[in-house]
Amino acid sequence: ETDTALFDRPRLRAFAGVAYGETDTDLSAYDTGDDCGGVPCYTLSEIDDSNLEARELTFTMAGDRYAAAMSYSSYADDGFRLNSDEDDRVLRWFVQAAVSDRDTVQLNVIDGERETGDLPLRQLLPAVTPERIDTAETNVGLGWHRKLSPRADLAVSAIWNDTEQSAAFIGGFQRGTAVLQGPQLEAQWVQRSGRATWIAGAGAFAGTVELRSAFTDDFEADDTFANGYGYVKLRGLGPVELTAGAAVESVETPLGLLPPRDSNIAPADLPYTETEFSPKLGATATFGTGTTLRAGVYRRLAPFLGRLQTLEPTQVAGFNQFFEDVGGTRSWNYGVGIDQRLGRRWFLGASYTVRDLTVPEAYCDRETEWNEFSGCAGFAPSVIEDRDSDERWTRAYAS
Repeated sequence: ETDTALFDRPRLRAFAGVAYGETDTDLSAYDTGDDCGGVPCYTLSEIDDSNLEARELTFTMAGDRYAAAMSYSSYADDGFRLNSDEDDRVLRWFVQAAVSDRDTVQLNVIDGERETGDLPLRQLLPAVTPERIDTAETNVGLGWHRKLSPRADLAVSAIWNDTEQSAAFIGGFQRGTAVLQGPQLEAQWVQRSGRATWIAGAGAFAGTVELRSAFTDDFEADDTFANGYGYVKLRGLGPVELTAGAAVESVETPLGLLPPRDSNIAPADLPYTETEFSPKLGATATFGTGTTLRAGVYRRLAPFLGRLQTLEPTQVAGFNQFFEDVGGTRSWNYGVGIDQRLGRRWFLGASYTVRDLTVPEAYCDRETEWNEFSGCAGFAPSVIEDRDSDERWTRAYAS
């Protein structure tokens, strides 16, 4: 008898991708004169284009009760001027196995490195400082999924994250090192009924931030985040699907340890704590013409750097609700969008998003001869004040 079952035999596959590109840097409208704050200053004629190379290789293996993958990716950009280069390397392993008819477990390991020059760019774009920044991150996640019934599921994840970033001057003199690490635990329950899907979950991250400097005392502070959330997706309303939800989010973030770059503000043990109620509401309407209309409004309290992953839904009506905001940032987000399917292969769309942000900032209410505007140059911050900000995003895509 010939065995023709596809999943009884392991299947090994490989995928590879290569990308090349160039960024045309035009600073013709930017003029600093000959003053770059006492550091080497490139003239506009010395500003060059930047060239990037990206590579990725992935292997996958699937059997009847398991799946595995390993991937390696790299990204390199030589920068538009001296010491503005970037080099990234990421290695990832993933294994998932069914240990019973109702239970699956998975292991995910990410190991990444990044080396850059004096990035992000400083206030004076042509200014060059002899600074190199090295970042290493290891992330290990363990997940368990339990099928409670044909319409109910339980998922649990446990994650350990360790990030270390060091800054040094070219030649080896060490400026300082920041270490962010800690565990994260989250559980989520999903219940499906005829016209509704219910999602409820809770999680917590308990991390620490350690700052070691060649110029100041060492600091260590807590970095914590806890949340509980609930969502319901309602269907059967003609072409419309509604999403309604809410979250209670609590953050403790060591704002004083990482003052703004080039601010000349010293680090301080100045924590910021906040607890917020964050409602979510979204609507999606899909028509027989292949047209989808979307709208959403939602609030968000951002964690600090250590908490990177979650089981919570990352989108509301197709709009992203997780951003790289400063820890403790409160935001109201509004979005409208349209998507169009053309045949079986083409998809077009556009969206417009508005973000109103309240950003906490470590600050000291004093004027100095160094900088009357900041009030903190040369000193450590003593208070935290809220700064208002807003963002407007217009996006369009074709695939």
